[in-house]
Amino acid sequence: MIDAGVFTSHSLQDTTEFASWLAARLSIPCAILLEGPLGSGKTTFSKALAHTLGVAGEVNSPTFNLHHIHEFRRDNLACRLHHIDLYRVKPDDDLHELFAFLNEEQNYILLLEWPSRLGTDFSLVGIPQISIRLAISGTDRLFHYQFE
Repeated sequence: MIDAGVFTSHSLQDTTEFASWLAARLSIPCAILLEGPLGSGKTTFSKALAHTLGVAGEVNSPTFNLHHIHEFRRDNLACRLHHIDLYRVKPDDDLHELFAFLNEEQNYILLLEWPSRLGTDFSLVGIPQISIRLAISGTDRLFHYQFE
């Protein structure tokens, strides 16, 4: 079963409501693939999702570090949100070490910005995925989502 749709956000509050709606539907483990042009709201959405999941403290985009790990609890389980931003990745970069946790952990959510930069030799097969493509429409943000 594939669930897909479009959510229109007119404000930060709307984006937070969408993040909350999505968080309630996430399985552990899963991957959220977040794609969209610069300035489309990927970081704003990521912060809202992290806080909705119960991540305490500041949440920033890992553009320069590539990978931030945030801890939260879900159904009495200790879980991790692995927030990875591939914007600065080059086509010949070896990313296998960056994604080693996929084989080492079970209780995680992977929040991946710019997944199109992964390349063809890397696969997230076997992990439930939600693709979100952001678009800008005037002052609104459109979240095109698909559960796979």
